[in-house]
Amino acid sequence: MLADGEIIEQYLVSAFPALTERQLVRATRNLEREDYAPGSIILQEGTAPDRFFIITRGQIEVLVDASDGERLVVARMGRGQYFGEIELLRGGANIATIRAAVDSGARVVTLDNETFAMLMAESQPAREALEQIVHERLAENINGRNGINHA
Repeated sequence: MLADGEIIEQYLVSAFPALTERQLVRATRNLEREDYAPGSIILQEGTAPDRFFIITRGQIEVLVDASDGERLVVARMGRGQYFGEIELLRGGANIATIRAAVDSGARVVTLDNETFAMLMAESQPAREALEQIVHERLAENINGRNGINHA
């Protein structure tokens, strides 16, 4: 997508439809791209969050430790989907481990915590939309830990 001669990352537009073109251009300038080999850890449960991730190629798996100690894949996510928003919005350590899918690996674009926080402070509609996703994903993680829902 183009805005005033500047390219806007298409995945940002999908993840943050409530942001203005000016905000999207600024966010696009701050994106970093990263590739992860199949099965490699992207985020570790219990560590401090520092980025927001959008998947641009491949898939990721969300892993949680069940109440019986077994590590479960509670979700698989693919191109255009995102993760890392729960901890950045709510604070605290990462609540799940995220790895590149063992059968595909993953490419992501990331926004640093500062840029993410600025966007959320500037756009109440964007924040409210992400808060709804956070609510759904927290329930998914809790159900996974209790052995109720598997990917």
